[in-house]
Amino acid sequence: MNRLKAYLVDSGERAVMLHRLAHWLSRRGIRGLPALLRSHCLRSTGADISPQAVIGPGFVLPHPVGVVIGSGARVGTNVYVFSGVVIGQRETDCWPTIEDGARIYSGAKVLGNVTIGEASQIGANAVVLTDVPPGSTAVGIPARVIARVGARQACES
Repeated sequence: MNRLKAYLVDSGERAVMLHRLAHWLSRRGIRGLPALLRSHCLRSTGADISPQAVIGPGFVLPHPVGVVIGSGARVGTNVYVFSGVVIGQRETDCWPTIEDGARIYSGAKVLGNVTIGEASQIGANAVVLTDVPPGSTAVGIPARVIARVGARQACES
């Protein structure tokens, strides 16, 4: 019953459930139905997630409106993606990889053959065109790393 309640009440959870079903069907060679599920997901949640995208467990979409995840994207476990995020290609057959525990904040774009390292954060509206090391925070257009976990932060006293 909890899954049904989540599906009916939480649009982010609904988007993830619909993607998982569409992905499962697509991997088994079933045609047509994955595309219908993708279309239903887009209409009911505002998220456009390709059935071919590989998304690990613990994926969270707190606000799915405007999220686009392309067919070649690979997303690890326990990743948070907020509204308006695009994870897509920049050139032919070049897709992003998002490693475990990453957080991608509202409006960010992750494009092309890049890797977002484990436990990294991508700031709101950043445009990521190059790799982001594990444990880093990247912001800006184009995105640049401004902080790393374990790096000493300068502060004024």
